[in-house]
Amino acid sequence: MDDMVIFGSNKKKLHKTRKAIEAYLETEGLRLNDNWQVFRFDYVKDGKRKGRDLDFMGFRFFRERTILRKSIMLKATRKARKIGKKEKPTIYDIRQMLSYLGWIDATDTYGMYLKYIKPYVNFQYMKRRISRHDKRRSK
Repeated sequence: MDDMVIFGSNKKKLHKTRKAIEAYLETEGLRLNDNWQVFRFDYVKDGKRKGRDLDFMGFRFFRERTILRKSIMLKATRKARKIGKKEKPTIYDIRQMLSYLGWIDATDTYGMYLKYIKPYVNFQYMKRRISRHDKRRSK
């Protein structure tokens, strides 16, 4: 396992949990990296947003929503515009765009999809084209 996130409402308990994990890893001949951190997660109090979001594995997690990291959103919108300009996108382009669609499906970024991606990309066409391509390759 490479990355780990542990949530809790009490910092003391979180620190105890970290120490317990560290002790267990030592018995297995492993060690915990020194770049761990404990911080207050995003929340709203008295109408003001406090704490911070969790930027993890390409996503930004808030209490009430999950969005894509800004750099990934920009790459997806640029790829959609690039595909929209092509008369016939390559299989590689289609696979990349369908991969971005998977990221978008896992987040609360439907508005971004409608505004910046859907006008340029026909996903039904892409899915059919990939399906036909894969069927030909498997024969």
